[in-house]
Amino acid sequence: MELFTVTITTTSDEAWSKFHSQMEQEFADLHMQPEGVTFTESRNSHEYQIICHGILPGFKLKQHAPKVYSKAANVLAEYILEIKERAVLRRIIRKEFHYKRSEDLDKIETYCMELLQETNEEFRTPDDRERRKRLLVQEITQYFEENTALHVEGFIRFRLDAYTKELRDIVEYAVDEYILDQQYHEFIALLKYFVFVQETKIPVAHVMHRGDHQFVLLNDQMRPIETKQMTSVVVEMPDHDIEVEDMIVSTLITVSPQKIYIHTREPELQVIKTIQQIFESRAQLCVYCPVCSPYLSESAQQHD
Repeated sequence: MELFTVTITTTSDEAWSKFHSQMEQEFADLHMQPEGVTFTESRNSHEYQIICHGILPGFKLKQHAPKVYSKAANVLAEYILEIKERAVLRRIIRKEFHYKRSEDLDKIETYCMELLQETNEEFRTPDDRERRKRLLVQEITQYFEENTALHVEGFIRFRLDAYTKELRDIVEYAVDEYILDQQYHEFIALLKYFVFVQETKIPVAHVMHRGDHQFVLLNDQMRPIETKQMTSVVVEMPDHDIEVEDMIVSTLITVSPQKIYIHTREPELQVIKTIQQIFESRAQLCVYCPVCSPYLSESAQQHD
C-alpha cells in the first residue's frame, strides 16, 4: 500500500543523504513490524524521490497512518529548517524586497540567520525554532492526510503560508537593520573625512567614562573642555536616542584634539567604538591608569 511520495529537488547529495538518514532513524521502530512501512527510492539528474509503503496485510490505514504521517512530517520539518530555510529567506529578500546584488543579499541573509538564532528576549527566544518546527509538522501532517504526493520545493512555495509569513517578518526586520547599518557607516565615513580635513585645535582630550552614560571631557590640564568660543559641530547619530553620545562626539569633533585618551571600564560600549572609528589612530583606549583612577574609582568598584 503506497502511503506517500516525497520529491526533493536538490543539487547536494549530502543534503539528500542527510534527509534519507533521518528518515531511516525516525522509522527504525516500524521497519520490522507487521504493521510497519518500507521505503523505495529513485532519482534523476536533479530530483530525488522516496516512496513509503505500508506493509500488508498488517498495515491498517486508519489505525497506523497517523503515526507514519507524524514521523514523516517531523523529518521533513527538520529538513526544511536545516536545508531550505536560507534559500526561502534569500528568495524573499530578492523577490519581495528587490535586492539583487550578491553583497546585499549575503549581508541581509546573515542578519536574518542571526535573528533566527537569537536568544535574547527582545526578539527571539530559544523555543522559537521548536515552535516553527511544530508549525511545519502540523501543516505537513494535515497535507499527508489529504494527499499522497509532496514536492518539497512546491510545498514550501505554495502551501506554507504561516511559516513563510514569519520568515517575511524576519526579513523585514533584517532589512531595516541593514539600512540603518549602512546609514551608520556612511555617516561615520563622513565624520572621518571631516576630522581628516579639519585642523587640530587642542593637543589632548581625555574622555572619562564614569559608567552607563556618564562622561566627563577634560583637556591636557585636566580641566573641563569648553566649546563656547568655537563653532560647534552638531552630530546626531543615526537611529538612537542617547543624546549624551551625540554631545560627546560633537564636542570632540568641535575641539579636534591631536590625541584622545578614552578612559573606560567598558571598552565594548558603542559610543567608545564610535569615537575610535572616527578618530582612528588619534584615539587611544585606556582601561586603567593613574590619570583616570581618581575619576573612575567609583565605577571601578561597581564593576569589580
